[in-house]
Amino acid sequence: MNSWRSFARFNVVGLAGAGVQLAAMTVLVHTLRLDYRVATATSLAITLAHNFFWHVRWTWSERRLRGLAAIRGFLAFVWGNGMVSILGASVLMPLLVGRVGLAPVVATVICIATCGPVNFWLASRAFTGNSRTAAQRRSRLPAELGWRPEARPSTPTILAPDRPGSSPAPSSASCP
Repeated sequence: MNSWRSFARFNVVGLAGAGVQLAAMTVLVHTLRLDYRVATATSLAITLAHNFFWHVRWTWSERRLRGLAAIRGFLAFVWGNGMVSILGASVLMPLLVGRVGLAPVVATVICIATCGPVNFWLASRAFTGNSRTAAQRRSRLPAELGWRPEARPSTPTILAPDRPGSSPAPSSASCP
């Protein structure tokens, strides 16, 4: 999928996630009367799970994360996006709520907008897919570079003339 389309889908999921996060913040702060710091951490956890689910199902669905690859993707997503969001919120929320005096929900909107571009970059790396789809993406490499599509993505083929079927392609230029 082209990166602009992924970016657009990421933003649609992000907007939905922002709605989830803002709704959770509103309920946690105004209805349950939780401290904004606890509400921020809780709403971030809810939003991370929501966004990961929709990124797997829609934003990067062609990468086919399943099984262990999905678990690794979730951990990478939480580590990357979660850390950016937590660090962004831990710096911005006390500043915006505690010092500037903004409402927690308004401060959350500013945090989301600030962390969004970094989160897209990190999320696009968390959804790398399994080795079968990675091999399909990398199979465009020319065979003379030593890549076999059936090989594991991280394992280049070593061309060795003494192995049957692995001799390098004949060269049109001769060396003296």
